[in-house]
Amino acid sequence: MNWIILIVAGLCEVGFTYCLGRAKSVEGLEWWLWIGGFTTFSTFSKEALMMLQAGNFMSLMAYVAISVIAGIALVAAGYYLVRL
Repeated sequence: MNWIILIVAGLCEVGFTYCLGRAKSVEGLEWWLWIGGFTTFSTFSKEALMMLQAGNFMSLMAYVAISVIAGIALVAAGYYLVRL
């Protein structure tokens, strides 16, 4: 149950800092990147939102599909390597 709280907090924090950064027109290396590691899922979601907002629907679909498929494949690979 604690991991759900961490994911929700990470998603909210990345969304908040992303929106705040855009409102202040931060240029260059975004100051909010330091928080991206709070949860990997929050970073993934922020990138997907940026593609959606930009209207890059094909890139969005490819990004989501490849990320999810690759993530599952890598977890499976790690799992089966341990079982060897």
